[in-house]
Amino acid sequence: MTSAMEELCESLFLDQVPESWTARAYASAYGLTAWYADLLLRMKELETWVGDFQVPPSVWLAGFFNPQSFLTAIMQSTARKSEMPLDQMCLQCDVTKKTKEDFTSAPREGAYVHGLFLEGASWDVENSILIDSRLKELHPQIPVIFIKDVNVPVEMVLDELGVRN
Repeated sequence: MTSAMEELCESLFLDQVPESWTARAYASAYGLTAWYADLLLRMKELETWVGDFQVPPSVWLAGFFNPQSFLTAIMQSTARKSEMPLDQMCLQCDVTKKTKEDFTSAPREGAYVHGLFLEGASWDVENSILIDSRLKELHPQIPVIFIKDVNVPVEMVLDELGVRN
């Protein structure tokens, strides 16, 4: 048995992701079992994108290796459509009262995202507000969030940068 095979066997026995796999995959603190289940979910999400070459009705934001790039892409697409500079765009997030199964198509602008969780708080769906944590609910899931970008007036950008007084 080679040393690589021995390391692989030891990792599998200890429920750890083998080094040779992490070199080719995303960083994760999960053990092997949870990592593999997460990998299957990520593959399923990518297959829905590749299957019809369209953005799914609701995007699993936490499943991205770099979620910030997806959020930037939302701003870029709207900036191109409206012929506005990207630095005058800002994201607006509205928490809906629906689950991902309730959506059948993606919005015209922006995106619906799901798969985000809270820690130390809960979401009151009826009143659409954050509330104190409920007992025995460590990581409650947030309903689908509608993310769209909005134009920020130049005056607000200048004030934020401290350029204007």
